[in-house]
Amino acid sequence: MEPDSLPGHAKFVAGFSQATSGDVRGPGFLISDFKSNEIIGTRQFEGAKLLMESFDLQRIAGPVRSVHTYIDMSNYTFALTNGTIVSTCPPALGFGFAGGTTDGPGAFDFVQGTNSSAHHNPMWDGVKGAVTPPPTEEEKACQWPKPILLNVGAAHKPYHWSPSIVDIQIFRVGQLVILILPSEFTTMSGRRLREAMRAKLIEDGIVGDDAYVVAVGPANTYAHYTTTREEYGIQRYEGASTLYGP
Repeated sequence: MEPDSLPGHAKFVAGFSQATSGDVRGPGFLISDFKSNEIIGTRQFEGAKLLMESFDLQRIAGPVRSVHTYIDMSNYTFALTNGTIVSTCPPALGFGFAGGTTDGPGAFDFVQGTNSSAHHNPMWDGVKGAVTPPPTEEEKACQWPKPILLNVGAAHKPYHWSPSIVDIQIFRVGQLVILILPSEFTTMSGRRLREAMRAKLIEDGIVGDDAYVVAVGPANTYAHYTTTREEYGIQRYEGASTLYGP
């Protein structure tokens, strides 16, 4: 596009961002990572080309705004929609984290789906205490049903193993709202977040009914994964890697 334009003077801008794909496997993972990248890149190119050749695109117009804040996720208190007051937990990783994913299994006898009701090798209870400080009973209860393998929130040498304070950003360009997130959201957790944010922004009169909300990440820092409550309860890799509890 615009091959004769000097850097910074082109009128065309294209963006290819990762959305909420925390639990999405590469379409060619049974063959190789290269094959997955080839398939994904081809699909993105074909989709972009289709858009470029279309004359029926929605026009984006309106205010340009942004907001940025820091949140301490180790003990963030808020109210659920039913009025219940809940808090997040200091970061921790569960046994299912070490089990890996379907396309990248872990080592030893770790498996996905290891929650507090599941049996695990008691040897790791001794090993984990030598790697990170043991969690308190309060932290165990906060993270339930995740059995804590690595108490990363209490590990600070030679640096903090996982972030407690994370960045949250929102960009608005007209009717397009972009949520900038610090972790990898699963497909369903991302969908629920987008729907909830869109409804709240419309309710408060910030955007109209034509608003389109997208969520992208991870950005600014890396806070592992964010799942739904249901996915967290199963404690597969993504749920076990949801740092701050259910």
